[in-house]
Amino acid sequence: MKRNDSLELKIIRVALPLLIYYGIQLVVQTFFGIYAMIKKFGDIEGSDSAGYILAYNFLDNTEEYINTHSLVVLLLAAVPTICILSFMMKREFGDTVFSEWETIGKKEILIFGCMGIFIASGLGRLVQVLPMDNIIGSYQAISEEFANNSPVFQILTLCIAAPVAEEMIFRGVMYRRLLEYTDKVMAVIITAALFGIYHGNLVQAVYALILGVLLCFVYDSCKSLAAPIFVHMACNTTSLIMMHFPVSQYITDRLILNIVVIILELAGMTFFTWMLYSLKQKEKEKEEEKTTNV
Repeated sequence: MKRNDSLELKIIRVALPLLIYYGIQLVVQTFFGIYAMIKKFGDIEGSDSAGYILAYNFLDNTEEYINTHSLVVLLLAAVPTICILSFMMKREFGDTVFSEWETIGKKEILIFGCMGIFIASGLGRLVQVLPMDNIIGSYQAISEEFANNSPVFQILTLCIAAPVAEEMIFRGVMYRRLLEYTDKVMAVIITAALFGIYHGNLVQAVYALILGVLLCFVYDSCKSLAAPIFVHMACNTTSLIMMHFPVSQYITDRLILNIVVIILELAGMTFFTWMLYSLKQKEKEKEEEKTTNV
């Protein structure tokens, strides 16, 4: 049943989960900045004149310190966001992140993993070939910033906490609230577009736009938020491995080989997406047969 809220209330309800995440990030970043300032002043105190010269570059040094710990900030923001959104989902929709878990079998988990691998590798390579970096933000700069963080926080944040938090924001709350105001196609488009804009640079925006559509499809197919979370985790884990794996860069540096690999990876992404669709259609037909027989 559609809700008849005012335009202002619709915007607030849809944007609220993302605003909560940004608000918590701002608070965490503020406290982290204060800690960085105290640490830097502690390093300068009692040093020679060279140490005082460093004070003139204090803000730059503090910003650099925060950037090298940016994934710590994201992790500290993701944890309370997950807790708050869990409460919101339970209260509003009567379910949790892993509701309907029993509907996901071993076949689905295998498909999710393969989808994530081919989405990250195929789409990731494709958008990097396009001349879009530095038009709006810089994907390369963000990649380098993440790479400067501790490997432990790269895994904890990018492969675990961020996928859970982002799926709760975009599919768990935002998408379902949009379905209360508009049809499914428009809800998917808006959710995917906001998911793309959220990433802050054109390369990731195009990647996240397409990924957002696929994640909505996965969520609708499996009727469980755990499904897109698994796919998102597989995507981020694959991207992280590719970022550190020399073979990936070797392929990227060779145009013809890169194009061939992109085509094969996109074919793999399409195949496993079709496999999930086919599997769910068969399950639906079996359920309809049971209902008819009863």
